[in-house]
Amino acid sequence: MVVLLISSSAIFAQTKLTGKVVDESNQPLPGASLVVKGTKTGASTDFDGNFTLETSVTSGTLEVSFVGYEVKSISYNGSKNLGTILLKASSESLDEIVITATSFAIERKTPV
Repeated sequence: MVVLLISSSAIFAQTKLTGKVVDESNQPLPGASLVVKGTKTGASTDFDGNFTLETSVTSGTLEVSFVGYEVKSISYNGSKNLGTILLKASSESLDEIVITATSFAIERKTPV
């Protein structure tokens, strides 16, 4: 009975990852995405850049991303505080889009 309880608790063990995501000026990045590579397990940072993510994968790679910043991959093994994760601004920028109008509204007469 004891062996059964120990083995079942190992099956449902969760790995808890915590940390903070900041930019190069040490400002928090609220809404940054964190995903365990190869799974659908993920989380996003709060207003202060902090996150807590629980996964059944005991070791793997955590991918951290935010719009306008380079994706960062961090290896982990077991539950731990990953500390402060620094994301660097991406050197790629979006191209500009020009929208032009080619026709004007015409007042139409309708028979009454």
